[in-house]
Amino acid sequence: MTDFGQVVALLNEHQTLSIDELKERLKFSERKIREVIKGLRDEGETKGFEIKTITKQGYHLIIHNRESFLSYQESLNQVNPYSASDKDYRQRLILYLLLQNKGYISIQQIADILDVSRSTVISDLKVVKRILQDNHISLISKPHFGLHLKGKELAIRKLFSEVALKINQKEEDTTEYFAFVQTLAKQFKQVEEEFKRLLAYHRIEMNRTGIESMMLHLQILVFRVSHGNEIAEVTVAQELIGSKKYLMAQDLLVFLGELFELAFDPQEVHLLASQIFSKATSVEVPEVRQVAMKKMIATALARIDQEHGTNYSNDQLLKECLLLHIYPLMLRTSFGLELKNSLITSISVQYSNSFLISLQFIDYHEELSKFQLSRDEIGYLALHFAAHQEREYQQKIREIRQILLVTEGMRSNSLLMKARLENHFPQAEIQVSAVSSLPETISKSDLVLSTIPVKVATDVPVFTLSENPNEGELQKLKNILGMHLSHSYQKTIPLQHLFCEELFFVEEQEQDYLTILAKYARKMVNLGFANEDFPESLLNREQRFSTVYDNGVAGPHSMRQDAQQNSMAVIVLPNPLIYEGKIVKSIFMINVKAKQFFLHREISELLIKVMERPELVQNLSKSRSYGEFCHYLAQVQQKE
Repeated sequence: MTDFGQVVALLNEHQTLSIDELKERLKFSERKIREVIKGLRDEGETKGFEIKTITKQGYHLIIHNRESFLSYQESLNQVNPYSASDKDYRQRLILYLLLQNKGYISIQQIADILDVSRSTVISDLKVVKRILQDNHISLISKPHFGLHLKGKELAIRKLFSEVALKINQKEEDTTEYFAFVQTLAKQFKQVEEEFKRLLAYHRIEMNRTGIESMMLHLQILVFRVSHGNEIAEVTVAQELIGSKKYLMAQDLLVFLGELFELAFDPQEVHLLASQIFSKATSVEVPEVRQVAMKKMIATALARIDQEHGTNYSNDQLLKECLLLHIYPLMLRTSFGLELKNSLITSISVQYSNSFLISLQFIDYHEELSKFQLSRDEIGYLALHFAAHQEREYQQKIREIRQILLVTEGMRSNSLLMKARLENHFPQAEIQVSAVSSLPETISKSDLVLSTIPVKVATDVPVFTLSENPNEGELQKLKNILGMHLSHSYQKTIPLQHLFCEELFFVEEQEQDYLTILAKYARKMVNLGFANEDFPESLLNREQRFSTVYDNGVAGPHSMRQDAQQNSMAVIVLPNPLIYEGKIVKSIFMINVKAKQFFLHREISELLIKVMERPELVQNLSKSRSYGEFCHYLAQVQQKE
């Protein structure tokens, strides 16, 4: 029986159990029980039950729809939502536990959390120790206490960000943040009500758009802390913010802690108070000033739309959010008040094209271009553009009205799968068909989903799913589908057309990273693939924010998408180099034309697939011919 199933069975039998009783009966750690309860609460919203916390008693199960509940309980005996059988993934989880734990943690505690044996953890620790040593961090073992890490805080933070990102990529897809936010929709109605009450209580003025923007920041806060990513450094001018904002921030954190069962670092109050301050000041913007700022935003968005074929300038909500964000941003910068974004690493990879748009928006904005903005501030801007993309994708999903679900046979799990799909495509009618009786009316469908590979002559999108797709797989389907239905996406070219023998290079000389970029960017110009300003724009982008990713993969690109020919230069380094503390083995120099926005996203996803396979990166770096390189790259594309 799964972890979910064991907890559900006990609560169904006893109705109410304390966390200590659950720990005793299941031999789970407290942390694990809280994670399972949180997952069950999310599931319960659509499965006919609810788990409430009763003060001084514990968790109480309430069944609203017994038929739906029993069906769900039966499914838990067949599908295991958690798995620590993937050795590489398990080792990442152990690293994650060690890095985020401020004190000691025992081997037995790690084994309990991962639900594996003590000997398995001991075996994995040999690999974990080598990874830590490579990052100049020591693993200290103290009898009767357990394990803890010793090293410079910067090194620990850096490795933590890398490990957390890899875990996120393993568990979810590239839009994990938005998938997480969807599960919080019901609770955040309560958060908004409490936020408005606290504004009135503390006599702080904030307009409607300011409140909506604060909801975004609070979602980020809950997402970050629930994923073990606690506060990064934050420097604030407390005298500028004022006591009222601090008192409201303290009250708000107490409320969030109780609602989401989270413990917040005391320093979070500084960050939250500064955000309340920045949004509250927006109501004080003079009307003449607002008119000028709106004009600058509209101009910058129009230039981006013209260059990328996007639709930012017609999104009124985006323009309102940017107006609200930019004035406090400039105010903070002027007063030396810095905000640190703990999600910056995730944002720069997960939403790479939104990050690029943010950089261009700053350059095109008459006033923002004069400020020296930090990477963290750029990351916050990127989330506004990512939210725009998400809204567009969701609109495309809502346009799907007819879905054909093709299975090997009309088995009972087909009905369960249909029910799950109905939750993700609520506006669609889903028809189930066995592959043996695939109807000729397939062309009337908007989408075909199949549990086995099928070949049909149709223009309708066809996607293959596993028989028991998890939530991450279903969410990924929606994201890919959103892009597939986009007009801009339809015009992109196959990725393999970006590579050619002319642009494959082996750099034998030991040179620094930026020198190599300048050298081969100039080659792309001389060969007629790139425009004259490509080298300067590419170096400017790289110096502002490095695109050296994990496992030796780098993906530099220019600030402008204005290629003569869509292309990608590949530079293999037999002698790997170090840039800003990261190793570089293979460089994928990206050069795409204007209005090929989604092509850039596909390239980013390809690079993520490459960097997730260290052995492939190693093989790529050993390539000495274009043919060898294509052989190894094909291995990635076969996995897609």
